[in-house]
Amino acid sequence: MYLRHSDSPMGLRLLHPSLGVSHPLSADIFPNLFDSFFETPIFKHWYTGKGTWQLHCIGGPGVGKTTFSALTSSKLKKEARMTGHPVVSIFIQKDVLENESAPHEYFLGRFLLTVINELKRPSCFSNDYPLIGDTEICPPIDTLRETLRRQLSQYHRSFLIVDGVDRCCSALRSQMRQELLAFRSSGLCVMITSRLPVFGIPETADCDIEDCETEDLTLYVECKICQSTLCLPCQEKGEICPNCENNHHLHEPYDRVDFQMTSMIVFDNMEKYIAWDLERQHGDLGLLSSYPRKPPVSNLGMALLEDPTGATPEQLVRNINKRAVYNNVAIAKARLESLDEIHALETLEALEGSRDRLPANIVALFDAEIARIEAQPELQQELGLKAISTVGCHGDSHWGMDGAALEERLKIVVSRPRAAPPASMEDVMEACRGLLLIVPAATEDAQDVPIFHPLLHQYVRDRYNTSLDRAEQDSCRLISLGHDPAVRASLDLDLA
Repeated sequence: MYLRHSDSPMGLRLLHPSLGVSHPLSADIFPNLFDSFFETPIFKHWYTGKGTWQLHCIGGPGVGKTTFSALTSSKLKKEARMTGHPVVSIFIQKDVLENESAPHEYFLGRFLLTVINELKRPSCFSNDYPLIGDTEICPPIDTLRETLRRQLSQYHRSFLIVDGVDRCCSALRSQMRQELLAFRSSGLCVMITSRLPVFGIPETADCDIEDCETEDLTLYVECKICQSTLCLPCQEKGEICPNCENNHHLHEPYDRVDFQMTSMIVFDNMEKYIAWDLERQHGDLGLLSSYPRKPPVSNLGMALLEDPTGATPEQLVRNINKRAVYNNVAIAKARLESLDEIHALETLEALEGSRDRLPANIVALFDAEIARIEAQPELQQELGLKAISTVGCHGDSHWGMDGAALEERLKIVVSRPRAAPPASMEDVMEACRGLLLIVPAATEDAQDVPIFHPLLHQYVRDRYNTSLDRAEQDSCRLISLGHDPAVRASLDLDLA
């Protein structure tokens, strides 16, 4: 049975409440922000379907993951008019936690059904699509798998973009990953965005060609016989496996490639975005931005052009870019939005003098992130709040603190069921929802754990949030008690 999409309630009634199939690109989105990434070997290799691996784009809050997903979807759909390769984008907009009343199959069924229905209606294809099953009852998973596989067989290559996979609990993420890997042979190219590397850290390799010194390769081929590795440039130049002396058994041995989103935006592109947004709001400031229809120069624009200290709009662009550390789009945008708020300071010199306090919109941004942590189950909430408050109050604003030291402190200050093991670093990262990072330390095998952005470190250190402040006070109290072994033993609460 076929229905016009506009006439059918199917998409609305069977779409899981956590899923969306589009994300509007508003007028304040700089369309060229991620252009440099689209020119990288990783994106081109994924887009051309040369590898069968998934592309995982990793980045903390505010780096622009959802915007990136929407821009990528838009780019691929424009090209689909020529290539005929359908593009489906799915946005996970709400947390999907462990829930016995709604098993994982419930979510997975609606996820697959959404892909099936969306595959029939990219802009370059018909708006007609099959009505599968009853409008209230999702078909069995096996039926959906076979239907999707049959659909994919119609195309040489198809694209699926899944934004926000970290909003799913770990067990569901693992199931989703396995489901999607099963369609690799059907030409499904999958791109996923996430706040943290939710499937562990992928291995890298060095090129074994004698005269090649390339190390820490993300993309490479490996010989199935002797496990020798070649970088892709060496393979393209015609180099052969140094042991087998042929390339009959070369393959890409990995099923995913991780790419840090902070590396997607080159410094110049961020400056172009800031200049573009300034002139979008305040008119022609001489920044030569690409915004096409600049409004009349605003009062703030006049103040920037006529600043009595001689400071220029170009300097303001550089300062905002510098303070949007790690190419964080949300922080840069918040800085731009706060310009009107502090226009009363009259000069750029006075504006820069306000750097010791956080603008209200950045505080609101961080408040919302902490609220997401507080929405977790009680044990994860406590672990997240105490880990963040510990690093913010006792760690460096750039390097954070030693991972082992953080784990030792959390053993004392975080409640856990009797006989349960202490929280692992993976548990900590999960509970912190991307607000803490893990980076290699100078010492071999050691790890540093910083807060994802220096402004959040300031937010924690200067006690902008009462929940974090209470968590730190409770941690200090338990640390002072924990020196007594008898008291320390009583901290392992029997929560069963």
